Amino acid sequence: MMSISSLVLAALAATVFVIDSCSGLYHYNRNAWGASQPKRALAGFNQKAQLIYLHPTQTDYCGNNNIDCKQTMRSIQKMHMQNGCEDIGFNFAVGGCTGIFEGSGWTGMSPFSVNDDVPTVHIGVVGKYSKGQNIPSNVQQTVVSLVNEGIQSNKIDPNAEYRCVYFDVSLILLLN
Repeated sequence: MMSISSLVLAALAATVFVIDSCSGLYHYNRNAWGASQPKRALAGFNQKAQLIYLHPTQTDYCGNNNIDCKQTMRSIQKMHMQNGCEDIGFNFAVGGCTGIFEGSGWTGMSPFSVNDDVPTVHIGVVGKYSKGQNIPSNVQQTVVSLVNEGIQSNKIDPNAEYRCVYFDVSLILLLN
């Protein structure tokens, strides 16, 4: 099994990136992006996540403007709740200029996880991405940083399985 850093380098070599002038990670808790209260609290999980899902949000990419991402996050939460979820469907979303936006966080169960057999983390990647489409390098690196943060804080099993919803597998290569 290859290390995360080896796979990151392999994926970087095989991927064309959109270059953005972003640096540093910006964490936004639910209050910071203006989240609504969930319809009801979902159960949490107290084990390391064994499965990571990466989802494109199928919303506009919010570029280097984390203020626009905050509005996008509110829209995503509203859409998820109108479609039957108790809250936004993601544990976290990544977008803008290296922004990490908290959904249900590390301790809450994502509404998308209710039928999963193992502890699962769902990460939304803000934008309309499909197979073969470039994901900005700053967004890719933010996803990798978020997953590494989860591993280092014992929230994600280092041997977790990754699944992409509508993404090209090159993003998974960054994480394995």
